[in-house]
Amino acid sequence: MPNGSVTALGRQLRAVITGLSRPGCRTREHVPTHGRHVSGAAAVASAPCPSEEAQTVYTPSAPAHSAPSEQVLDRDRKSSRHAIPGSFSPHPHRSRGPPSRTRINRRARVDRITEALSDAGHSSQLPRQRPSYRKLDLSHTNVRSRTKWVDHRDNSARHRDDPIPRLAQARETKLSRILASYIQHREIFNDSVEAARSPDFRLQPQDEAIMKARGYTLDDLHAWAEIVLMPDSLKAATALAARIDKAGVSSVPFFLVAYVLRRETIRAGALPILVRAAWQMLNYHTSSSATHALPSSAIFITFVRLVRHARVVWSASLDNMVQLLLQFLPRTSALSRGMSRRQLDELTFQLNKAMRLIAMPTSVEPYKNSHAQEVAIVRILRFMAEHDPPIDIIREGYRAVALVQLAQPKSAGDRQWAELKALSWPPWKEERTAMDADFTRDTYGLSKAAQTLMRMYEAGYAPGKWEETAGIYAGWDQDLTPTIQSRVLLGTNSARFESGAASWAARITATRTTQEAWACYEAYEKENHATQQDVLLATLKKLHEEERRKGVPDGRVRSAHHPGQPQLLPGDAREVEPLPPSTHLYTYTSRPPPSIYEFHEHLRQRHVAFEGHCLAFILAKAASLRQGLAYLHDNLSTCPSARTLLNPDYHDDISTIDIAIYASFLQLCSRFSKVPFSSALPTEYQSVPRPLWNKDILANEKLNANHTLVLAIDLLRRRRPTYRPAWNSVLRALGHESSLANLWSLHSTDRSRALKKRLSDEVYKWCGAMVAYRLTQRVLEMIEQTHLDLDTVGLTALCQATENMVFGCWTIMRLHHTARPAPTRPHLLEAVDLIGSPQLAEHLKREFQAFIGDDDNSNSDPIPGLDLPRLLHVPSAAVLHAYIRSLGWLADYGALLDLLRWMVEFQAELTEQRARDRNGEVIMRRALVAMRVFMEREWLPEVEAEPGASLEPDAVGGSTVAANLKRLSTPASDELIAQAADLVDSVADWGGRPTDEEVEAYCDNERFKRFG
Repeated sequence: MPNGSVTALGRQLRAVITGLSRPGCRTREHVPTHGRHVSGAAAVASAPCPSEEAQTVYTPSAPAHSAPSEQVLDRDRKSSRHAIPGSFSPHPHRSRGPPSRTRINRRARVDRITEALSDAGHSSQLPRQRPSYRKLDLSHTNVRSRTKWVDHRDNSARHRDDPIPRLAQARETKLSRILASYIQHREIFNDSVEAARSPDFRLQPQDEAIMKARGYTLDDLHAWAEIVLMPDSLKAATALAARIDKAGVSSVPFFLVAYVLRRETIRAGALPILVRAAWQMLNYHTSSSATHALPSSAIFITFVRLVRHARVVWSASLDNMVQLLLQFLPRTSALSRGMSRRQLDELTFQLNKAMRLIAMPTSVEPYKNSHAQEVAIVRILRFMAEHDPPIDIIREGYRAVALVQLAQPKSAGDRQWAELKALSWPPWKEERTAMDADFTRDTYGLSKAAQTLMRMYEAGYAPGKWEETAGIYAGWDQDLTPTIQSRVLLGTNSARFESGAASWAARITATRTTQEAWACYEAYEKENHATQQDVLLATLKKLHEEERRKGVPDGRVRSAHHPGQPQLLPGDAREVEPLPPSTHLYTYTSRPPPSIYEFHEHLRQRHVAFEGHCLAFILAKAASLRQGLAYLHDNLSTCPSARTLLNPDYHDDISTIDIAIYASFLQLCSRFSKVPFSSALPTEYQSVPRPLWNKDILANEKLNANHTLVLAIDLLRRRRPTYRPAWNSVLRALGHESSLANLWSLHSTDRSRALKKRLSDEVYKWCGAMVAYRLTQRVLEMIEQTHLDLDTVGLTALCQATENMVFGCWTIMRLHHTARPAPTRPHLLEAVDLIGSPQLAEHLKREFQAFIGDDDNSNSDPIPGLDLPRLLHVPSAAVLHAYIRSLGWLADYGALLDLLRWMVEFQAELTEQRARDRNGEVIMRRALVAMRVFMEREWLPEVEAEPGASLEPDAVGGSTVAANLKRLSTPASDELIAQAADLVDSVADWGGRPTDEEVEAYCDNERFKRFG
C-alpha cells in the first residue's frame, strides 16, 4: 500500500466499520443509552425535562442477524412509487436496521407513555398529534439550527418509515419508560378475567436502580399512573396537586406535569391547579438545592403548553403565564452564571417566540381578549428592555405586537382620521374645514399597528408579504393608497402570504361597501389566473353581509347606538355600509355584485370548487337547507369524506371530515329544524334507504331520524368533537323559541299530527319546550363525557332552554284549569315532574359556578409571586341577564340574592368586562331591572295573588298543580326585596334601584303579557 501497512488497530477499526455497514448488524450494545448533553441555543431541541424527554433512544425490534423481511421491502417499494414530489424516498435496498443518531434527531421523539396509552385505547389522555410536515415539535427539534424548514420537511418524509422499537423491546434508562411499562402491564391485566392471575409488576434491576437513585418507590409509580390514566383533566390535576401537597414536590417528576399539559384539551377548572403545580415544580427544580437542574428549554416548553391551553379556556391568565416564564427562566444554570453570545441568542429567540404565541387569537371572544394579550406582551417587552444587555426584538416579535394591535379598536386619533375619509374610492382624506389640514398621515394617519411596522423597518427588517397584508389592514396599501383600517385576526401561515392570496383578501376586506369589495375582486380576477380560497372567503363574507343588510327594513344591521357608546365606524365590525348617497361616488364594476348563490354558480362555470373554510362558510350561511345541501354536494370533490353527511351510514367514520365543514353542517341543520332532512336532499340521495328511528339519544324513546336536530345531535354523539362551536350551534337551536313548535314532531309523524289536532297551538309549542330541555340535558351530558366545559354561548343557551321549559310548564299547568281542551295527562305529568324537580335549579347553578370558577381552589395556600385571577371567566352583562331570567322564572329568590351579593363582591371585574362589551352598561341595567321584576312578580295580575284559593288540589306526580302554581306566583318576601335593593344601591356605577317606569317598560313584553 502506498501509505504503509495497516496496523492492528487499523484492521480492528476496519472490521467494526464493515460490520456496522451491513443491514441489521448493529446490536443493542452499540446503541447509546444516554442522549448527548445539549446546552445553549441547541437546548431548544431538547424536551421539557432534562433527563426524561430530551433523550430518545432506539433499539432494534428484530435480532441483529435477521435480514429485512419481504413486507418491509414491499413497503419500501410502495413508498418509492408514491413518493411526495420534492421529498426523499427510501430505496428498496436501504438498510432497515436501527436508525443512526442523525435519523433519530430528524424524527419526532418516541413517546413511550403515549404508546402505552394508545395501545390501551385511552384516547382522551393522549396528547395532540400534529403531522410532522405541518408543525415542528419544538421540544425535540432545534428550529435555530442550520437545517431549514424545507430540510425538516424532507427529512420527515425520508425517515417516516424508519423502524421504531416497541415498548416491550425498549431499554431506555428513563423514568418515563418505566412508567409506560407499568401502565402497559396494568392495562393488560386490567380485565376482570385476567385480574385473578395478574402477576405482580417487578422492576428490572437497572430500572430499580434508577428509581432508588431518585428516591422513588412502586407506590410513587402507581400514583403517577393514576394521574396519567384519569380521562378527566380536572380530576388528573386535582390528583396531581394532592400528591404534591401530601408527599412534597420531590415526589413527582417534572415530566409528569409536562405530560399532563400535553393533553389536547384541558378543562378550565384544571388549568389554575396545573399552573400552581407547575410553579411549585419549577421553583423546586430551579432552586440551588435541586439535584437535577432544568434547562431553559424545559421552562420554555412548559410555558408554551400553558399558553396553548390558556388561549382556549382561560385567556385572563396569559399575563400569569408570562410571569411564570420570566420568574424562572433567569434561574437556569445556563443564564445564572453569565450569558454567552449563544445563550443570549437563545433567550432572544424564546422571548420573541413567547410574544408570538401570546398574540395568537383566543378561542372565545378573541377581539375582547386582545387587551389581556397586550398586557402580557408589555410585560415581556419591559423585561427585554431592562435586561443587561438589552434583548432585541426580532421580526417575530414585531409581528406579534402588530397582531395584537390589529385586533384592537381604533384609538381617538384613528377615529378622527377615519371620519375625514371621502366616500369615494380610494378613501383619501377630505378636508372639510381649514383645521383639517393639520391632520396629516404622519400625525393621525398611522395606526398603532402601522407604527409598529415602521419601527420594524427602521430596525433593518425588509417588508415581506406578511407586512404588506398587515399594512393593508392597518390602513395603507403597499403603494401608499389608503384603505379602511379594519380589526382583524391575522394568522402567520407563510404559504398563504407568500402566494399573495392574503394580500388580496385583505384588500377585499378593508372596504366599506360590497361594491368596493366586488371591484377589488374583479381586479384580482383580471390579474390572477389561479383562484385562491382566502380571496373567495373574503368575497363571500362581504356578499353575505350585503344580503343581511338588505334583509333589515331600515337597510342597516348595526346595533342601535346608545349614549356613552362610541359610534361604529367602517372597519370596526363585519357589517357593510350602504352605497354613498350620490352615484358619482360609486365605485365602477363591470357587473353588479352578485348574491352568494350567483357567485357560487359563476365559479362552478370556471370549474372552481370551494374547500375548507370557504365551503364551511357557504354551508353555514345558506339561505335554505336545500341550498346548503346542494352546496355540499357540488363541492364534494374537495372533501370526499363529507359524502357521509348526505348519505348517513352508521358504519362510516365521520372523524375524518374536516372539523370546520362538520361544524357548519351542524349549524345548517340547527338553523332549519322545521324542514325534514330527506325532503331537502339532492335528487340522487332521496331514494337511498335511511333509518326511520333513532334510539341512541334519549333512553327508551324512539326519535324521528328525519328531523334535522335529531341528525345533528346524533352526529355529535358519534364523533364527540372537542371543537366547541359544533356543540354551541345545537345548544343555541334548542334554546331558541322559534324551534319549539316543531320539536314535538321528534317522536313520530303520525303521533305528532294526531296530537296537534287535539291540542291548541300554544300547548303544542310548550310541549316542544319540555322536549328541548330534555335534549339540552342530553347534549350537556355528552359534553361532560367529552370532558369539556360550557363557554359563554353554551351557558346562555342553557339559560334560555331552562327559561323556555319553565315558562312552558307554567303555561301547561295554568291551562289545565282554565282552558278547553285541556292538556293531556301525560303532558301535565311531564310538566309537574320537570318543574318540581329539586335538581332543576341546582344543575343551573352548578353550571354557572363551573363557568366563573369554583371557589374551592381559591382556599389553597397562596404561593409567593403568583397572583392568579379570581375568576375563570367574567360573565358579560348578557350572560348575567340570561341567568337572572332563568332563576327568576324558577322563583329561586335565594339564588338571585346570592348572585347579587356575588356581583357586588366582584364588581371590579364586572366593570372591566362591561367596558369591553358593546352596550354593556345598557344590558347591565336591564339585568338589574330583571332582578326586581322577578323578585316582585310585577307582571302577574292581582287575581293570581292567591292561586290556591281558586284551584282544587289535583295530585299529579307526587305533587299538586296548585302547589306548583302558588310557588311560582308568590313573590319574594319583603325582607329579601329590601336586601336586594340595598345591595344595588351599594354600587354607585349601577345607577341605584330600578324605577317603576323601568319595570313597566321591561314587562311590556309578549311573554309577560300572556299572564294578563
